Amino acid sequence: MSFVKDLNYYRSIFSPGKYLSKNFDIGNALSLYYRLSIIPILLSFLVGLLVAYTDPSATHVFTPLFSSLSIFVGASIAVIASTLITLWVIVPICIFINAFIYHMFGKYFLKTFKFKYGKTFTGTMFGVFPLLFLYWLLFVPKLSVIVLPVVGVWEFIVLVIAMSSQQKISRLQSFGVLVASDLIILMLVFTAFAIGFASLLPATFSGAHGITSGVPIGSVTTYP
Repeated sequence: MSFVKDLNYYRSIFSPGKYLSKNFDIGNALSLYYRLSIIPILLSFLVGLLVAYTDPSATHVFTPLFSSLSIFVGASIAVIASTLITLWVIVPICIFINAFIYHMFGKYFLKTFKFKYGKTFTGTMFGVFPLLFLYWLLFVPKLSVIVLPVVGVWEFIVLVIAMSSQQKISRLQSFGVLVASDLIILMLVFTAFAIGFASLLPATFSGAHGITSGVPIGSVTTYP
């Protein structure tokens, strides 16, 4: 598949139903993701350096203003490294994890999904396209505050449509599986934190009691 044809998938974030039903295995889906990430990486590199050069106070990494070649090179490395780590490592790992969670709930608990994990993975991968498309805007401080919530909502809409297309279920069913999965995960995380916090309380109180009980009563000096 040519790179020009790959670019058509960027149109899927504006017209998800037309492009997100394509069949991919996990390898081909990942290959498509990495090919499409090239342009956002280049844009992020250029925009990040431009913002750092014109407004060094926007990020602590690029202060002070470039006064030598070594600072410019260091800033360049920081921008490209952070972008590569995010888009080529962190995001793909999150796609694998999220797809696994959605598939477990959709296939085995809710009995809604009809196909194998590869379909769920592809749908989840399509769901990150809005982030991939707009990632370079996150380097602009004033825009990033607006972009993040917009991308979050946009991603979820595309994800619902993509999962519906890949698993051949209704969009309402897709929406229900995704929302139920996210809510259950949030409940599990909250429960884990609550249990962990509760388990610390006895040790905290017993430690405080031990400190106070070890002080002789007569050693406490009172003042009128």
